[in-house]
Amino acid sequence: MQAMFRMKGYGSPSDRKLDALVRGASKFSGPWPTISVWHGDSDTTVDNSNASAIVRQWQKIHKVEGPPTRVERVDGFPREVWCDPDGRVVIEHYIIEDMGHGTPISAEGDEGLGEEGKYMLEVGISSTRHIADFWGLTRSGAAPLSEPRTAA
Repeated sequence: MQAMFRMKGYGSPSDRKLDALVRGASKFSGPWPTISVWHGDSDTTVDNSNASAIVRQWQKIHKVEGPPTRVERVDGFPREVWCDPDGRVVIEHYIIEDMGHGTPISAEGDEGLGEEGKYMLEVGISSTRHIADFWGLTRSGAAPLSEPRTAA
């Protein structure tokens, strides 16, 4: 019941508590992983406030609180980016317009991945491809493989 309540945006831990949970999860002392947050703005299963809470949590971790460093459009969708003092993107946040609950895919054309199905939603952008690029897992990726990564 608690999970259902939280998915609707109620009863979440405070930003301070979320920060403490991440910091207390590991004794690792290296750099914090970068994070990629994706959410459909028409999702009626998980409230958008959950995505915003994740972004705020990692803003504290990366010490990049406040508005995004920049906002751009990728494949027609808004992408908010927070950069560390060295200019490295540490958080990216996509809000996919008119998308419900599921994974955004782009199955069409030469660059298409996967096929539409339950919770695999054809919206014209592939979260899988963009996250792999963001984490440096592809030739067009922006970062080396040695840096830790996480997605939400």
